[in-house]
Amino acid sequence: PKGKAWDSWKGAWVDEPAAAAPAPPSEEVPTPKKGAVSKKLGEMWNKLRQREKDRWNARAPVYEVVFLAKEKKKKPVSVEPKKPVDAFNFYKKAQYSAAARANPGASLGGVNKILAADWKGLSDAAKRPYRDRAKQAAALYE
Repeated sequence: PKGKAWDSWKGAWVDEPAAAAPAPPSEEVPTPKKGAVSKKLGEMWNKLRQREKDRWNARAPVYEVVFLAKEKKKKPVSVEPKKPVDAFNFYKKAQYSAAARANPGASLGGVNKILAADWKGLSDAAKRPYRDRAKQAAALYE
């Protein structure tokens, strides 16, 4: 009918609303929070009659297929390392547990800083086994 619009929520023809004037550009329209939107949708759903709910539920599988088709496909996870392990990381792996027990209040980053300071203080002779392992890892990587 002329001058009428179909309101899918009410399931009936209603008078067409008058065109609202656009908001001035200087005014910012607040974005509703997700929780508020979900709550409002839940209230609206609870007010629907069973016939209307059945109609929406019948459409749900179609919307689900469209949604799943639009989901981004995940890239396969590569198990190969991007680069060979360096000497410090071999040292860190060997010493982390002891450093964490010695400093129980330290965070992950704090323990790493302690290990970095210890690594800088080590002599070349003490670093040699870790550097040898790093060379072996680099040879395997290539």
